[in-house]
Amino acid sequence: MAVHQQADLARQRLLRFKLERDERKEKMQVPIYQRIISIAAKHFALNAKEMDEFIIDSDEFTTLIINFCEKNGRKSLFFLFQEADAPGQGKITRKSCIFLSVISLSIIIVRYTESGRQITNTKRLKRVLVSDGEQYSIIGQCIYIWRVRNDKAITVENISDETLVGVLDSSENERAGSVLKKLSTFLEKVLIGSLRADSSWNPIPNVETANEVRHKFLTSIEQYQEFLNG
Repeated sequence: MAVHQQADLARQRLLRFKLERDERKEKMQVPIYQRIISIAAKHFALNAKEMDEFIIDSDEFTTLIINFCEKNGRKSLFFLFQEADAPGQGKITRKSCIFLSVISLSIIIVRYTESGRQITNTKRLKRVLVSDGEQYSIIGQCIYIWRVRNDKAITVENISDETLVGVLDSSENERAGSVLKKLSTFLEKVLIGSLRADSSWNPIPNVETANEVRHKFLTSIEQYQEFLNG
């Protein structure tokens, strides 16, 4: 492929990446999404613009937030503020377009990734990640939002009644042992109580068998929680 054809293709991809980023930004303007994002931003001491830019880096992030607020949506949402691959690389995507720019008579590499964001640092950097608790290990600060139940949509009006907010911090500045203590508190105050109050998580049709499995499962979690306290 000729050089000019490669350049045209790169520009087309860049335009698509930017349009997709703008679409994600527009989706996140819904008041309840902004409310949830602001909860995490306040804890991480980030301003609204900084937080928004992190969130719209990935379609995966915005989809998780949207699904969390829906009726019958996911019951947990995690915001992590920690070192990670630059947006558009690593687990999120590996595709990118590289352009050369001349600034002050020096050549620098400007990378436009699939996130639609222009970055000059292609190494790992500190940024906000959104997760359902499975995609990333917690190596920094984490704030989680847990739904008490998911049989109704989360709105600005009911978010205070329908959700619980907690913090886990595994950063180097955190005192040794406190992460395990916070995990124990999360299990005791949030997870165990939520599971006991909600029977829909156990789909076994036979009631007697379901109750037995439920009891064993909850007992194992309670024993683990007690172990963490020990």
